[in-house]
Amino acid sequence: MIYVLLFLTVVDAGILSVPFLIVALIAGLVAGLVYGRGVSFSLVEGRQYYRRSTVVMAIWLVGYIFRLMALLLYPPTSRVALLASDLTLTAVTGLVIGEAMAIIARYRESKGLPEDI
Repeated sequence: MIYVLLFLTVVDAGILSVPFLIVALIAGLVAGLVYGRGVSFSLVEGRQYYRRSTVVMAIWLVGYIFRLMALLLYPPTSRVALLASDLTLTAVTGLVIGEAMAIIARYRESKGLPEDI
């Protein structure tokens, strides 16, 4: 929840962009929950490891590159560049949070633990 408050406090593209950022965050959360289920766990020499979903990594990489391109192709004071950068950063934040939630759920499922915390 702290990430939601942080992105709302650092938004520089104006108050009209907040609904778009909320939609981007929700879309990222949903994508993270859906594609985050692709995580796999393995036990190596008594230590448990996990492998992230390649789809989540690919979406994260594309979002990072898109954000860099938006900042490099437009002037620094451009509202379009700021909005595109904020939207991408917010969606990727939602993606990572959703993936973390999916990893926790998948881990609890693999250990046979109850779903509720």
